[in-house]
Amino acid sequence: MKFLKQTKLDLKNTLELFQAFFKDLPIAMSLYNSEGKLIDAKKACLDLINVFDVEEMRDFNIHNDPNMPIDVKERLTKGETVNFEIVYGFPKNLESKNR
Repeated sequence: MKFLKQTKLDLKNTLELFQAFFKDLPIAMSLYNSEGKLIDAKKACLDLINVFDVEEMRDFNIHNDPNMPIDVKERLTKGETVNFEIVYGFPKNLESKNR
């Protein structure tokens, strides 16, 4: 019983650490479940795609993202954890307005 209590406490501490890390890290990042549904997105991610509330993205499925490389989609389909970056190009007039 003591082992179970310690395990639950360790899990709670790990979750709190992850949540603080996710919340405070100043990069554009989003998290998805195994079905590709959005779990959460950082403010920097929402700002990047000009979305004001994460609820606006709830129907987005990462498996259907046309920007995602095919090899990453294949790995996701196999249930693998993946990390990848996408470089988005923005029109020059938008870039100059945001400087």
